[in-house]
Formats: sequence, structure tokens, C-alpha cells
Amino acid sequence: VEEARAQRRLYQRFIHCQHSLDMFALAKQLSKPEYEQLLAAIETALITAPSTDRKGIDQRRGELQVYWADLQARPEV
Repeated sequence: VEEARAQRRLYQRFIHCQHSLDMFALAKQLSKPEYEQLLAAIETALITAPSTDRKGIDQRRGELQVYWADLQARPEV
């Protein structure tokens, strides 16, 4: 139950990102387990969302993945 709540909270943060800067900030704040939970929540949303919303969710997921990969490739300072 707690994992489902955590996924919901992460998904709500994801869906409320209105600009690229918001998405980048979200990606930057996520730990690896949180990122994986969020991807699982997004996958569920893609299955259950109306077809009119799927394209937007998928585009947002792609943006998140680009930012996450970029942040992981950066050396820690």
C-alpha cells in the first residue's frame, strides 16, 4: 500500500510539471529507487489513460528519461 502511495505522489509531481525546467528539477531530485517507481507509475498510467492522454504522457516520460540519463552521465561534484 505504501509503495502505491509513493508511486501516486511521484506521478502527481510528474504530471504537474508544466515546463522543461520543472521536469529537469524533478529528475534532479529523484533517487534511483524513486525514478524506478515513477517509471512504473507512468507505465500503469499509459495502460489506463484515455488514448487522448497517452501521447502527452509518453512525451513527458521521454523528456524525463533524457534528463535522468543526462544527470546520471554527469560526474558528481
